[in-house]
Amino acid sequence: MKGFCFLGLWPLFFSFLQAQADIIYDPWDWVTYRFSQDIASISDGPEHVYFASPGGILRYQTFGRYWDFPITTSQGLSDFTVTAIYYDFHTHMLWASTPQGLDYSMDGGGRWSKVSRDELGLRDREVIIRIGSTAEELFCVTPSQILKADHLSGFLIMSYSEPPPKDQITWGSSLMIGTAAVRDIVDGFTAMGGWNLELGWLNGPSLNEKAPITTVHTDRFGDMWVGTRGGPVFRGDQQLMILEPKPVGLAQTNATVLEFWGTSLWVAGVSAPDVPSGITLLDTDRSTSELFRRGVEISFGLDAVTAIEKVGKQWWFGTPDGIQIYDPQKDTWTVFSKVKTLIDETISHLKTDGEYIYVGTRMGVVRVSVEKGILDPWPVTHDIGRWPSDALEWDGSNLWVSSRRHLWRWFADADFFYQYGSFGEELTGIQPGEATLMSPVTAVVSSDSMVYFADEFG
Repeated sequence: MKGFCFLGLWPLFFSFLQAQADIIYDPWDWVTYRFSQDIASISDGPEHVYFASPGGILRYQTFGRYWDFPITTSQGLSDFTVTAIYYDFHTHMLWASTPQGLDYSMDGGGRWSKVSRDELGLRDREVIIRIGSTAEELFCVTPSQILKADHLSGFLIMSYSEPPPKDQITWGSSLMIGTAAVRDIVDGFTAMGGWNLELGWLNGPSLNEKAPITTVHTDRFGDMWVGTRGGPVFRGDQQLMILEPKPVGLAQTNATVLEFWGTSLWVAGVSAPDVPSGITLLDTDRSTSELFRRGVEISFGLDAVTAIEKVGKQWWFGTPDGIQIYDPQKDTWTVFSKVKTLIDETISHLKTDGEYIYVGTRMGVVRVSVEKGILDPWPVTHDIGRWPSDALEWDGSNLWVSSRRHLWRWFADADFFYQYGSFGEELTGIQPGEATLMSPVTAVVSSDSMVYFADEFG
């Protein structure tokens, strides 16, 4: 079983992941997952099939039959968006084109070097869309020319080159979306997993799930690999004539909320308009994904998520429009309509003690009865007032609430409410006329015996 590191998900770390600045780290110490359901190119190497996507280079382990860690800027790639991919068996080098130029790796993707756009003579917005090689040279295709380059360094030999004879060159695949060639290649295949193949499109098992085929590649073992836009990758068995879906990647890149569920991880957030959005349940052992997207999955409504909490056997999701509940046993999503009319602010935090779920918003904290599904009268709501909730934590017997420079603790058993202030480096109870915290508490987490607080000082 391979290890798993998910630190790359947080947008906070993106500025640190643009290249490998410190060689003390192993190339796979940092791994970044992004939206990647738009395959532009496919190529196969000794152990992996490689897929060019807006989420970097996806890698499928040929012999183990699983999705391996993706290759992104965490490994030194010059950009997240990859427009073409090619593995050269003559030199055993992996080549990838990005908006920044041409990248190459000598170890299968762990470390990268780059040939810039200027060195290749590319015009503004001109990108490489296909890569191939002969035994002696590398060829890169753009929408307007063919570049001939050195197959060991990537340095430009000739612009506007003539293509070599077909029997002397091998290629990675390129975009084929909407072409008659796609329909001819997949003709006679049957899609599995509830998918239906029709005229170069794949219609999914969900309500409005449609994925046009973008590119097709046949590896050296005879397996066919089909990339799509908005859908999974498909592996084609040319003996059984079936296409098997291989889900991968996140429903959206702007991941701000994470919550483990066994060996799986909920990944969600709030995306900008016209940007792919949804909730992802990522299997951290196999790197496979189950996606929930608004207007695609049946009965699924709200895909913008600000908080996640497990309540009994259900999962509760806080959203800008109320609370949505996922029942794994029934595989259904429902919106908590009774609460929605009473919680009219964007939900920022959810915590539960089993009997109640505590809801933090921009206008304070309320609690909801889990059994009845309605707001429960709670004096603490009035005591806190209409302060925005910055952090919320249930430590097993106490509820901690942070708002701006205020920190409160509610002792559940005693039904006693207590406010803290700062005195030096210590937290002390506030007496009349005394100051509140020196700086806002932005996060609170607890272990079995300790509660930890984060602020601007540490």
